[in-house]
Amino acid sequence: MSIFRFVSVKAWEPLICRKGLLAQTTLVNRLATENSKPAEMNAVVPECKPKAYHLLSRKQNSSFTNDYSSHKTDEEISKTLSDKQRTLATVSAEMKDIHNAALKKLPRKPPGLFGLFVKENYSKVKAEMIPGISAREVMPALSKKWRNLSNKEKERLKQKQHTIQERYKQEVLSFWKELTTEERAYLDEKQGPKMRQLAKDRRHLLGYPKSPSSPFILFVQRSAEGLKSASAIERAKMLGQKWKKMSAEDKEEYFEENRKAHAQYKKDIIKWKEEHSEVA
Repeated sequence: MSIFRFVSVKAWEPLICRKGLLAQTTLVNRLATENSKPAEMNAVVPECKPKAYHLLSRKQNSSFTNDYSSHKTDEEISKTLSDKQRTLATVSAEMKDIHNAALKKLPRKPPGLFGLFVKENYSKVKAEMIPGISAREVMPALSKKWRNLSNKEKERLKQKQHTIQERYKQEVLSFWKELTTEERAYLDEKQGPKMRQLAKDRRHLLGYPKSPSSPFILFVQRSAEGLKSASAIERAKMLGQKWKKMSAEDKEEYFEENRKAHAQYKKDIIKWKEEHSEVA
């Protein structure tokens, strides 16, 4: 009876329904044979929803499921999906615009003196060389030109770099005020290291108190005067060995100075935060 029932499935029923019935029929017949009992076909033909409904049901967003109604036609459901997809595309485009605008607002740290020289002269030097030459091959020519640069031209570059540096400082200071909430959240997530460095630069530009030197650095600063003839590496090595051999009593004066400096440092930070509450 089970086989006859499968054969009698109406031709218009969806293919997935027929496959489901066949699988259930085969399973029931096999179990019946193994147990030597007549098979009873209790399988129920799975209810097949329209293709558009299956597509709709895969959407977990509440706005999709709220639009669903089992009596809707394929055309109505497809229209709902198309409208939602257009909405999502619009939102995506708007978010992309926000992200691009935020990235454009990031201050670009100006190049150094040689970097500024390369930026001004790279195209000129490359044009004078063999066509198709690589950037790596252009750099030696630029380095040679830099070494032969006149003092007057170097002074001009220094003035230009100073102007660019001042402009960069103003951009860093005003950067935070120009950001919207969405742009700030995006940059904090995607450009975290850059944002932290900019925050550090801003504090520095606003005169944030400098952390006091450690006891060892205080010792080095005072003891390096008599070792000017030695190289920096030799001085560091000799002073390091001398510091290790010093007694706790001899080191105490440097530790005491460091403690006093830290106490003043904490006071300076409190005062700075009061003067720059919008940053702190």
